[in-house]
Amino acid sequence: MKRIHVFPLLAILALLVLPTQAATHLRERRIQGYTITLVPFGVTVKIGKGSANSGRQPTSTDYDGVNEAVMTWFDDNSNAQYSADPATNFLATQCSIGSTNDVSTTDPSYEHEVSLSCEAKFEHDPSGSSPSALELMQTATTYSIGNFIANYLNPAVAADSAFQSARRASLGMVYMSSSGAGSNGSGNGGGNNGVGTPMPTPGPTSAPVPMPPTLPLPVPMPTSSPDTEPIVHEPIIIKWTLGKPNGIDLREPTETEWDDLVTDTQNYIHFVFNKTYNVVDVDGLLPEFVSLENTTVVSKNYDDSAARPYEVVVDSMAVFKVTEGTARPPMFQWVYAIHIEGLSTFRNDFLNQRTGSIFENPTSLQWRALE
Repeated sequence: MKRIHVFPLLAILALLVLPTQAATHLRERRIQGYTITLVPFGVTVKIGKGSANSGRQPTSTDYDGVNEAVMTWFDDNSNAQYSADPATNFLATQCSIGSTNDVSTTDPSYEHEVSLSCEAKFEHDPSGSSPSALELMQTATTYSIGNFIANYLNPAVAADSAFQSARRASLGMVYMSSSGAGSNGSGNGGGNNGVGTPMPTPGPTSAPVPMPPTLPLPVPMPTSSPDTEPIVHEPIIIKWTLGKPNGIDLREPTETEWDDLVTDTQNYIHFVFNKTYNVVDVDGLLPEFVSLENTTVVSKNYDDSAARPYEVVVDSMAVFKVTEGTARPPMFQWVYAIHIEGLSTFRNDFLNQRTGSIFENPTSLQWRALE
């Protein structure tokens, strides 16, 4: 007589009938009015020269590793950013490779470039909302590129990859407007069912154009919402150190001289940013520089025993207008712009215009961007 195994059969039927915990959780959230939204954005990754396997041509597997590294990196940053908001949950990032290029002939600092089209998936209850594409760009703008290489890029690519142990890399977030948002578990972003097309690469596109150091008046910040006026703020914190003066006895600066030095540093940064983002960028691939605002002096110090006795740390906020296809300027980009301009302009066109100042024609100049 054939024996029927009742208990295993009942267990199987129970699995078929009873919903899983995940399904129950999802159903409850949909009943409560939770919405899933896909927010599109672009990422441009540049890999510098001098990797462990320099000279090797990247394979499709290498590029897949870059894609994986960016998704993991953005997941970690977004989880940290949105974990404190009980009404909005970050779920996942999905990216796909749009284009790859060899940029060694056009960019002396980098060899390879990868453009990614990405979506960030969010879930929020009726009291919350998913971030806009513009807000999303501010999630991971201040980052350690050494951390990205060591903890994200290197583990994602093979030991013999062309990208393994790269000495230099950069990440550029590219703004892509969202065309719509889903509801009750469905979502739709802009273009290609929520996956945007590859965006242009952020970065200078031509040689610097000479420009007199006359400064336009700051443009007031728009007060409308980010959806209509895509304005982003980038903190600019720089430590300036100046050597002993030429032809003037070493002494402590007056308050007026300190104030003039801060004004000169800000006017110089304004000049460099206006030149880089509004003049040199003939193709419109960079955001528009609007103004430099909210300048404060973090610290100032005079030490007559130091090689460079004068030090001042200045904190300000750079305001940029970001439109579709342009990227919020990451730190490496504006640091590179100052580096390319050089300090001779700062010395000749700003410091040396204040005749008799203790800071006129210093024996040495140094600056360092602080995070």
